[in-house]
Amino acid sequence: MWPFLRIRAAFLSILTASIMGLRVFPTVAQTVSSISFEGVRRTDTSLLAGFLQQRPGFELDVDLIERDAQRLKRLRLFHWVSYRILPTENKDTVHVRWHIREGWYRFPYLWGIWYSGLRGIELGGTDIHLLGKGIRAGFWIKSYQRLSWGVLFDRQILHPRTWGYGVIVQQFRSMEPLYFRQAVVEVDYTLVQFEWNTYYQLSDIWRVGVGLSWLYERFDFLEAVVEYDTVRVFKNGITLFAHSDQREYSEEFVRRGVYELQLRGIYDWQYPQLGWLQLDVRFTHYWVLPRRVQLIVRSGLGIATHRYSPFLPYVIDGQYNVRGAGYRVQRGTGISWWNIEGRRKIIGIPWFDLLGALYIDVAGIRDADGPELRFFHPTGMYFSSGMGIVLRWKRGWVVSSALYGSLVWGPDGMRFSPVLLVGDWF
Repeated sequence: MWPFLRIRAAFLSILTASIMGLRVFPTVAQTVSSISFEGVRRTDTSLLAGFLQQRPGFELDVDLIERDAQRLKRLRLFHWVSYRILPTENKDTVHVRWHIREGWYRFPYLWGIWYSGLRGIELGGTDIHLLGKGIRAGFWIKSYQRLSWGVLFDRQILHPRTWGYGVIVQQFRSMEPLYFRQAVVEVDYTLVQFEWNTYYQLSDIWRVGVGLSWLYERFDFLEAVVEYDTVRVFKNGITLFAHSDQREYSEEFVRRGVYELQLRGIYDWQYPQLGWLQLDVRFTHYWVLPRRVQLIVRSGLGIATHRYSPFLPYVIDGQYNVRGAGYRVQRGTGISWWNIEGRRKIIGIPWFDLLGALYIDVAGIRDADGPELRFFHPTGMYFSSGMGIVLRWKRGWVVSSALYGSLVWGPDGMRFSPVLLVGDWF
């Protein structure tokens, strides 16, 4: 009987201690004593340590370490980032060990698109890690109707409240229908652009800056147009921008999104009437819903002030806003578009995930040459809806691939178009 009473008394004491807040076994907050990095060979570890908020001497906060991990992933300089919290000889302290896999590139990509009216491919690596000093470079080669190329150089920001800079050089060629003197003529269009960006890192996700650009345009008329055979135009531009990258990478899905605001002005020294101002707002957001469903919403709004430029700044195109619509089917001085897609994982293995997808794309363009200068006029409305499968690679060069069956509605009627995308459209 006495052993039973002792067991019951012990049980009551434990229950009482639980109710009183576990005062019998008080917990002591642990402190981070040191931090180390494994797998880092080229990157300066002082740069990485300066970007962490969980530092030696601070009280251990697992949520803060997880945010540090996401911050390092958003740098897009490494193939792999993980961490371990290890005990030390002193039970009141811990050691945080970071495991980082470096690489000379980050997400090199192959991007291609095929549907009625457009076949093209892009090859490039937009996040190439140079010298391990936070320097980012990239290149791209595009072939649609003409071969185009571009390169970039960017001093990667690793510390908030600091300045950075970047350079972009690109050459673009295409065959374009040009509305010229009351007629539509075919033009071989060439654009060469040099842009210098200076930006300030407000935080680990927000960046604001200003860009200066120099543009050279050449119009080779393929049809006789009075006295013109070739026209060359030189322009200067200034861009104010704000950019927020809040993507968080996990085993299942990407979370949050990307937000951009840009105000741009272009001035033509030869033909001042061809200059303009334009305002662009774009965002992409990811939601993880129950039953492993991911909802992706991407939207954009653009407004420009001019009506006289031969090539208006906004375009309805299956490569950018309406899947299956065609190649640069309509240009305008304003655009509003929405892409909504739901995805659900069907098969998941270490190398790739197979997802089912449903989507709808809606876009309205303000046509400077049309009868109405407002959005969502029937002459400028486009819809696309369909379903398909998405193959998302977890390793290798190709980020993902997608095959859709699309129904497209536009001013010229309705049609069906299969769409094959190699690369990440979102």
